[in-house]
Amino acid sequence: MPAAVTTITPQALRAALDSDGELALFDVRDEAAIRAAHIFHAAYLPLSWPGRRERAEAVVPRKGTLVVLTGDEPAVSADADAWRAWGFTDVRVLDGGLDAWTQAGYSAFRHVAGPSKALAEAGREAVLSERIWAPADLLAAREKAEAAGALPPLLLDVRSGAEYARATIPGALGLPGGELVASVPALLAAQAREAGVDADPARPVVITCAYRTRGQFGAASLQWWGLPNPAYFLEGGTQAWVEAGGELEPGSAPVPPLPTTHALEDHPATGGIPRADPSTVDKWLAEPDRTTYLLDPRLVAGTSYPLLSPAAAARVRHVPGGQYIESIDEYTPVYRSRVVLVDAAPHTRALALARWLRASRLVDVYVFGSEHTAGGILPGQRTEGDNEAGMIPDYTEWSRALPRSAAAELGPFVLV
Repeated sequence: MPAAVTTITPQALRAALDSDGELALFDVRDEAAIRAAHIFHAAYLPLSWPGRRERAEAVVPRKGTLVVLTGDEPAVSADADAWRAWGFTDVRVLDGGLDAWTQAGYSAFRHVAGPSKALAEAGREAVLSERIWAPADLLAAREKAEAAGALPPLLLDVRSGAEYARATIPGALGLPGGELVASVPALLAAQAREAGVDADPARPVVITCAYRTRGQFGAASLQWWGLPNPAYFLEGGTQAWVEAGGELEPGSAPVPPLPTTHALEDHPATGGIPRADPSTVDKWLAEPDRTTYLLDPRLVAGTSYPLLSPAAAARVRHVPGGQYIESIDEYTPVYRSRVVLVDAAPHTRALALARWLRASRLVDVYVFGSEHTAGGILPGQRTEGDNEAGMIPDYTEWSRALPRSAAAELGPFVLV
């Protein structure tokens, strides 16, 4: 006979979210219901999905993690029994579900990936207020460049390769967001050489996606890491292009792998990003009361990880950086867990991603490396109170303020 279901009140869940302990919160309703309204911090794992046990064990690797489920009765209580049968030892059901949560005065959120969207909006507010183009701005810049005999703005579609191939804005090259900081400088130089002209630091780089979030991440990343060319976000992405009367075409020019010419190791902003060496990673993976994720953020995963121990190498999951930052709670749903990013030297992709994760305060992020660099700090060492990520607001300020001060920026997503 199944054990009695352990419940948690909305107030206790809010306190747990604000505490220092680890927590994984899942909404198990169908995807349409989740997109209509869900708790800001809830990852989604609908009961209808196949392979739920395998997914649960992949994204919550430590069986002692506090797991909170929210959904409709009696299905959510039955799901709690299933989690316990899978070996998870601290599984609770939100008493009263989403209705009780909102009745207690807490906000609900439209769509999915709330923390990532809030983080992208914070980045927009911090560095993109004067770097936003409408489709008409892109068209005007193209006409101006043509009249001057100059190279047109570099338009990059940062969605996945499959999305880009289906339909994109004419003239856009396909470069997933996690590759931008590593590849754009080399791409600009290569195009200038091919055209027989000098590289122009005034040539605009325009980032587009389907609508909003990924484009904001991409344009802000290029600005933060010192790309000399001005980077712009195309407001509304492909959707706005169509609404303005433009047509889309199949993407036919994905950017091939390029050498990384934009090393970040000595950039001042890397000083707040801690490193983890092989022995530290092994120690963390052996801890029974803390979750450690190992993620490879490259577009093409490494074939081996020789600097890691065999046991640690077996724990590495491949999640391209642009895909991960758009859905942080999908891939690492355990709040306040550790994330170690495993990337080849000079670690450009890992460092660019780590800066966003550090600003999010969702997880404690480290870049894997056996070396200690001038820009970094000792392996495993934390810096308390540093303001490296302070150029964007701590995401928790946004989530606690919803739907009040953040409602203006997150209007499409927040249920007021």
